[in-house]
Amino acid sequence: MQGLDVVFGTAVDVMPAAVTFLTALAALISALVSLATAKNQSIMVEASLWPDFSRRYKNDDMSEALQALVKWYHARPTDFVEEWDRLLKQDDAHAKLLDRHRRIVTLYFMDIANLYKDGMISKRFGRFVANQAGLNVFYGKLRQ
Repeated sequence: MQGLDVVFGTAVDVMPAAVTFLTALAALISALVSLATAKNQSIMVEASLWPDFSRRYKNDDMSEALQALVKWYHARPTDFVEEWDRLLKQDDAHAKLLDRHRRIVTLYFMDIANLYKDGMISKRFGRFVANQAGLNVFYGKLRQ
């Protein structure tokens, strides 16, 4: 099948052009399938992470940590961080406990931020798991 067509004034063999077109079409389909697979994989990763984040946020340690940090903050709204830091430097037991609480809350939210930054979760999922009451405590004072 050696048909000849005239394209822009030159003779073109139809068969190589058809093969090239079909190859390009196959590459396009492959790219679209890859995108769909990547999206599904992302959904699967997020679905597997949700129980862990839910369990971490709802456990007794997180509850105790958030309550202790909020109580400490409300008792000292103007010098929350400074007083904690001063007592921590004096090796105060209560300040050490507050530091443990701070780490529990901070690690929860930083894990979400790092997973998003590394492209392992979507922004939507990150907001979903971070949309907890503790986020106000975390951004309000803990990151200082």
